[in-house]
Amino acid sequence: MARNLRSRKSTVIVAADEPEPVEEMVRLAELLSEGDQARIIVLTVSLGSVEDEAENVGAIEQVVKRLNEQGTPVKTLGVNASSVARGVLDVAREYGSNLILLGLSRDPAQRSGIGSIAENIAATSPCPVVIYRPGTAEIRQITVACDVTDLSKEALRVGSQLAEHLGRPMQMVTVGEAQTGGATRRYLRRRLEELALDPNLARTHINDDDPIRGIFKRTDEQTMLVTGYDYAHADEEDWFYNRVAKALLRGADGPVVLVIRERGATQASPNPSLFTWIKRWLRPTVTPVEQRELLSRADQMSRTSLDYNVLVVIAAILASLGLLSNSNAVIIGAMLVAPLMSPLIAFASGIAGGRTSIIRQAVLTLVEGFVVAFGVAWIIGLLSPGLIVTSEMAARGNPSLVDLGVALAAGVIAAYAQARKDIPAALAGVAIAAALMPPICTVGIAVAIGDSPLYQGGLLLFLTNISAIMFAATTTFVYLGMRPPPAEAARVRRIGSLISIAMFGLILSLIVGFAVNPLSNARIERELRTAFPNAELVSVELRRSDPLRIIATMRQTADMPLTREQVAQGREAMEQNLGRSVPRGVRLDDIASGYTFCFNTGYA
Repeated sequence: MARNLRSRKSTVIVAADEPEPVEEMVRLAELLSEGDQARIIVLTVSLGSVEDEAENVGAIEQVVKRLNEQGTPVKTLGVNASSVARGVLDVAREYGSNLILLGLSRDPAQRSGIGSIAENIAATSPCPVVIYRPGTAEIRQITVACDVTDLSKEALRVGSQLAEHLGRPMQMVTVGEAQTGGATRRYLRRRLEELALDPNLARTHINDDDPIRGIFKRTDEQTMLVTGYDYAHADEEDWFYNRVAKALLRGADGPVVLVIRERGATQASPNPSLFTWIKRWLRPTVTPVEQRELLSRADQMSRTSLDYNVLVVIAAILASLGLLSNSNAVIIGAMLVAPLMSPLIAFASGIAGGRTSIIRQAVLTLVEGFVVAFGVAWIIGLLSPGLIVTSEMAARGNPSLVDLGVALAAGVIAAYAQARKDIPAALAGVAIAAALMPPICTVGIAVAIGDSPLYQGGLLLFLTNISAIMFAATTTFVYLGMRPPPAEAARVRRIGSLISIAMFGLILSLIVGFAVNPLSNARIERELRTAFPNAELVSVELRRSDPLRIIATMRQTADMPLTREQVAQGREAMEQNLGRSVPRGVRLDDIASGYTFCFNTGYA
């Protein structure tokens, strides 16, 4: 078991939506935690309907108040969430929970198996989960049912705790192919001795074609059935989960306790380490239902439509006019309107979730948006007489490592906000940070005026943004727990690996290109500071037009003004350090207490 349920200073989350079983579940939580400083939290999750839930919440608080008066330390906590499962998982993660206790209805008419909420919590919980379905009769016996080849230590531990607490006898029932040899007996004795239990504990083996039917033959309404699994492989776990657990919870006459260990966990110390706690806190794993919702939204986002193309046209018009008028506000408006982030996020979801149809459709939709936006910008560029390259256009034509970093951050937050429906407001900031539309329009306008260095820089920025966003978003979705179906995992993993390697290779090549570019902004700034050590560098603008223009603004005290001779000496120093000639045509402008000078070079 990943974690000892009896660890001291443990935190147990008791998820409740009705007051009736709260006291019984708190008693069970107190028993399972068995720590002098155990913290028991009765959690209620609101989905927004406060009026409908107020009565139940009030009744639960009264039960908790009565328990505290009786000497049982317990507190209540209410949270709002997009789903009950998400609310429980978030609280368990943030409070560093050691155990989640879920209750199912005791009414036979309302038994529908494990339930979607419990199923989603159990599938992605950061800690062990105990699902408890009360019975209606007095308990006279504890029966622990397990697979003889993979004995659940925690099921045995919980069963022994309950038997000791209730003062009832315990027996073990094993299921599977008949195994009565000495090796099997030694295995069972060793497991029991590890838990300090009687190695001669009464055991009944069920050699039945239907193990569920065999278990039911040996239990009745006065038998508490305890079972669990420690399977590390998803297919084994899914078999137990979908066949055994659901059948027991639905069909057993007496109470049922199902102990679930988090998938793939290994033996660990009773108290989780700081690293484990931080990893839990930073990883809100998506539930199976949330993954299905994500893929459903991704399927819609990957498809083109009339609305998509209309938004692309409007955003391209705004971005082109903003670039031509050098208006940052208009460009920001175009970023907010542009829908190009949707196919990128759909592409990342398709890779993480193993949906090749979504990947293919997202690529086609993205290409269509690029072509439409490019065409609009190209037409506007042709219809604009006397067009000059503005500083906003020049900025898009000179990508740097900063742009790559911004795109990576935008991809992470876009994927995280998509997975977490509670924070959709972040998507507006993502749209601005991603800056997909302005580079496309810069490319279109530059092609219209025949400025090849400018459209090459704009195209490089666009490729940098989309590759970084897709790579970061895919990585985030995988980190949050999105996985392809087991049947398609191998094929999808190969496809995803190839795409990831391609994107990573492109990003790495961009990083290397930016780092070694002799005319990058960082390199120019460094050379200017070296050439003018007594002046303050205010700003540098590198315009990738033909010819290339370097516009620098320096500030120096009034009693030591910059002269043309000093600028000429600085030019010569830059020429030597850059290894390229810098023409002598230099413009020096006196602007207040600062000086602006411009080098016009004949290379890009």
